[in-house]
Formats: sequence, structure tokens, C-alpha cells
Amino acid sequence: MDSVVQHLSEAITHAAAPAFFLGAVTGLLSVVLTRLSGVMAEFADVSRKGKAATPRGRRLLRRARLLHSAVSFAVAAGISTTTLLAVTFLAAFVHMPHLYVAGLLFVGATTLTGFALVRFYQEVRFELLVVKEEIDRSGGPIDAEPTEDEAPTKAHTQP
Repeated sequence: MDSVVQHLSEAITHAAAPAFFLGAVTGLLSVVLTRLSGVMAEFADVSRKGKAATPRGRRLLRRARLLHSAVSFAVAAGISTTTLLAVTFLAAFVHMPHLYVAGLLFVGATTLTGFALVRFYQEVRFELLVVKEEIDRSGGPIDAEPTEDEAPTKAHTQP
């Protein structure tokens, strides 16, 4: 009986890092899904107005694709981490070594999380480039304070 308790105790110790990692993946997934939801709502609004084929609609679609890809990678990382946790405890119950399989699953989960972060970064970078283009087209920074000889314009007023 002591052997089973010892194996389970060891499994719990080995599961601590993947459990924290799973929490981080879940947090990333939450942020990306919230962002995707906002992009999809904006795209739906553009679509309702019959402007889905405009440059703005295409930009929103590109952002949605990048975020969808990030979600897919994050979900795969979560599945891999969950599998890692299950393998750790199953191996403890049947007294089998699990470190090689656990190591491979952890490397896989970390790699998938990295891919999700890269896609998220690409979406954020793309959005920032679009905002920069819009600022450049408008003639200057949106939040610039007017000089004394400039009359306040709609672009310079605070909401």
C-alpha cells in the first residue's frame, strides 16, 4: 500500500508544473477568445451594412483568421497538457515509468502554446499597423492636443 501512496505522491509532485501551465494556457485562451469575439462582432456589423468585401472587412477577416489559428493552437496545447496530467496519474496507478512520455507531451504543449502566442502577436501587430495607417491617413495623431491658433476639430475633441 505504501508503494501506491508513494507513486501517487510522486505523480502529484510531477503534475504541479503542468497544472500551472494549463492555467496559463487557459488564461491565454480567454484573452484570445475575448479578442476574437470583438473582431467577429465588428465583422458582423460590417457585413450587415453590406461592406464585408471592403478593405476594412478584409482586414477584420484576416484578424479573425489569425485569432482563430491562435485559439486552435492554444486548445491543442491545453489538450496536450491535460493528456500529460492524465498519463502522469495513470502511470502512477499502474506503476509504470512515465517521464519520457510526459516530457514529449510537455514539449508538445509548450511548442503549441508558442505557436498560439506567435499568431496572437501577428494579429496584434497587424492591428497596430492598421491603426498607424488610419492615423497617417487622418493627417496626424488622434490624441494630439490642438495648438492655440488651431480651432478645435472633431478629431481633437475628447469623447
